[in-house]
Amino acid sequence: MAFQKADAKCLVWGLSRKKENGHDRVMRIDKRTASTLVEIAREHFGDVEVRLFGSRLDDSRRGGDIDIQIFAPESTYRDEVAFLADVEQRLGERVDLRVQRGEPLLIDTIAMDAGIVL
Repeated sequence: MAFQKADAKCLVWGLSRKKENGHDRVMRIDKRTASTLVEIAREHFGDVEVRLFGSRLDDSRRGGDIDIQIFAPESTYRDEVAFLADVEQRLGERVDLRVQRGEPLLIDTIAMDAGIVL
């Protein structure tokens, strides 16, 4: 496979590429950050799927918080606060967390349609 413009962006900006549904997707978080987010989420919510969505999927933008969505019907707000505190302590990143507990709201549908599973 030839070196492409997306490969150069990944090297220069520290982006990660992920194959999803046969398509390459660029995420504006590095692999260590992605794996740490999944690890922290599973520590607080159990065996959950962590989905990245929002501005960190747009490589033409810079900065911004990390928007993630998980489905954890049994979670509590205490779990969410502990998760966010751990993310801040271990990664020093600002994260917007959307926990879906029941039927999906519009934001959940957007995250599921446009997001990438980490």
